[in-house]
Amino acid sequence: MAQRNQVRTQQSFPPLNQLAQVAHDRYAEFRALKPAPSPSRPKRRAQWKPPDQDTFKINFDGAIFAEEKCSGLAVIIRNQKGLVMASMAPRVPQQLQPIEIEALVACKALEFAKEVGIYDAVLEGNSLLVMTTLKTKNPALAPFGDGMGHGYGGVVGRGEVGRCEVGHGEVGHGLTVEVSGF
Repeated sequence: MAQRNQVRTQQSFPPLNQLAQVAHDRYAEFRALKPAPSPSRPKRRAQWKPPDQDTFKINFDGAIFAEEKCSGLAVIIRNQKGLVMASMAPRVPQQLQPIEIEALVACKALEFAKEVGIYDAVLEGNSLLVMTTLKTKNPALAPFGDGMGHGYGGVVGRGEVGRCEVGHGEVGHGLTVEVSGF
């Protein structure tokens, strides 16, 4: 068979007993030609930033479960020491668009905080649009409509929404809005 391949491809091949050595030599040649990787800066690990004293931090996120045709919501409330005070992770029986999930989970996060007796907190999420909507209290202009003002619990327009900061764009560094009296 080796002779037939040599004739067909017009190339010579090493004998079978030398094949391992040839493969090793070619691999060494390849490694020598491949440029050495440039040293890179070590990646910073995202770290959770605690809220100010006597304040809580509410982190929230949404997920799409395409195979199950549903959406998931996740909320975790921590104190200034990072201890979990409350959490929830319900599923919604319909598959929503990402922006709709983020808007819904933001509202559910505030409703959940209120249910457990937390009224002053820093709300942290990943959607600039949702966080800006919370800050401006004008949900009617958002692509998800007036859902944050009415259908999703009516949290916008109640209480004070303070500063909106853009994080570093890394995992765990989302956008924050101070909320109180909701």
